[in-house]
Amino acid sequence: MKHDQRYLWFDLIRGLAAMMVCFSHLRVVVLEDYGQITSPSSIDKLIYYITGLGHQSVMMFFVLSGFFVGGSVLRNIDKFNWFNYMVARISRLWVVLIPALLLTYLVGLTLAGYAPSVLSGQFNEIWHSGPNSGEYSTSFVTLIGNVFFLQTIISPVFGVNGPLWSLANEFWYYLLFPMVINAMGGFTDYSNKLLKMLSLALAITIFMIMPVAMRYGFLIWVFGVCLYWALQRWVKLGALYTSLTAILFFGLLFYSKLHVGQSIDIVLGASFATFCLGLAHCEAPKTCIRCFTKISRGLSEISYSLYLSHFPLVLLIGVFYYPSARMVPSFASYTQLIAWFLLLVLVGSAFWWLFERHTNQFRVEVMKALKLK
Repeated sequence: MKHDQRYLWFDLIRGLAAMMVCFSHLRVVVLEDYGQITSPSSIDKLIYYITGLGHQSVMMFFVLSGFFVGGSVLRNIDKFNWFNYMVARISRLWVVLIPALLLTYLVGLTLAGYAPSVLSGQFNEIWHSGPNSGEYSTSFVTLIGNVFFLQTIISPVFGVNGPLWSLANEFWYYLLFPMVINAMGGFTDYSNKLLKMLSLALAITIFMIMPVAMRYGFLIWVFGVCLYWALQRWVKLGALYTSLTAILFFGLLFYSKLHVGQSIDIVLGASFATFCLGLAHCEAPKTCIRCFTKISRGLSEISYSLYLSHFPLVLLIGVFYYPSARMVPSFASYTQLIAWFLLLVLVGSAFWWLFERHTNQFRVEVMKALKLK
C-alpha cells in the first residue's frame, strides 16, 4: 500500500514493534530474569516491562499487516489480479527471507562449533528462547519448508531463527483473505460460480490445516482489514475517542502481561485496531513534521529486515559474551544492552540496504522473467 500521510503513526508503531521484539529477545540473554532481582527499582520495572512486550508486538504487527495488505486487496477489489498479487507478496517476503536463512545457517554452524549446547536446547530454559531439545534442524527439507512458509505447519523453523514462525502466519493470511473475498463474489474477474466454489473449498482447507494458534492469529489480522474498511467510511472520530481507546488499549496491554493466552491476544488485537481508528486522524507534530516523517518511515522500512535478522545474532551475543551468567541490572548493564540493541538495529538497516530496498526491482525482474509485465 502506498503510504498516506495519515498513516505515519502506523509506520512509527510498526517500526517500534519490531524494535520491541528485538529488545525482548536481547534482554533475556543479557540481563538476569526479573524474578532474580532482589530489590527492583522503578527504572528496572519499566525497562523489564517494555522489553517484555515482544509477543504483544507481534499481535500489533498482525493488525497492521491486515491493514496494509488486506487493505490493498479491498482497494483493488474491482481490478484484483491473483498472479500479480502473489508475485508481489512472495517477492516482498523472499527478498529478505532468503538472505536471513543464509545468515541463520552460518550462525548455526558457528554455534555448533563453539556452543553445541545451545542447539541441543540446554539454554532454552535459561534464556526462554532459542531451540528446544530436538527442535534444531537445518536439513534441506526444513529449508524448503521455510522457503515455502510451512514452518509450524509441517516443518520446524529453520535453524535457530525462532521468529520465523510468524512468517508462515503472514503468508497464509495473505492467501486466505483474498480467497474468502473471492468466495463471496468480491472479485469481478473471478466471479463465475466454479471459481467461487473453488475459492471457498481452498479457503476451508487452508483454515483447517492451520494450527489452532494460526487460526486465532488470522482473526487478529482481519481486525486490521476492518480498520482499513472503517477508515474509508467513517468521519474523524475526535480526540475524546482516541483518548478513551488509548486508555483501553494500554490497559489491556498491561493486563496481557499478567494473563497470557489466545483470548487475551484477540481482545488486545481488537483494542489496538480500535485505537488505531482514532490515531489515524491524529496530526503529526507540526513543529518537526519532516523529522517525524523520516523517523516513522525509516523505522517502518527496516522493521521486516530487523525482525528476520536479529535473533540469530542475539544468540551469538549470549554465547560469546554471557555464557555463564547474565548481568545484574545496573547503569553499566543497561548501557551494554542499549549498545547491543543499536548494533542489531544497524545490522537490520544493513539488511534493508542490501536486500529489502530492492524489493520492487526484484518483483519487476520476476514479472519480466515470467513475461507477464
